[in-house]
Amino acid sequence: LFDLINHSSWSEEHCVQLDVEAEDFVVRCSKDVAIGSELFKSYGEHSDAELLRTYGFVEMGRSNPNNVLVATQQELLEACRPSSIGNEAERLARVQNLLKPVTLSGK
Repeated sequence: LFDLINHSSWSEEHCVQLDVEAEDFVVRCSKDVAIGSELFKSYGEHSDAELLRTYGFVEMGRSNPNNVLVATQQELLEACRPSSIGNEAERLARVQNLLKPVTLSGK
């Protein structure tokens, strides 16, 4: 039964609490759900990379709120440094491109 409860990174979708009482597993819904609706809980606040590594899936359809971009101070300074890229607008566009979220394709 537990395997049928899926993960969601969005707290507004969480509706299930799992408990153990005596020798029984108990599944409780924290809100009303329609018959046939998918049930969600959180496996933790994981990025897509961690979900893929640990559980073998990523959530498709919208950007995971737990994704982060790790950039060193040196990388940011290099992106902002006046270089062969001409004007300030072009340098800003370069930094914005570096910080753009990566979207995984379902293909």
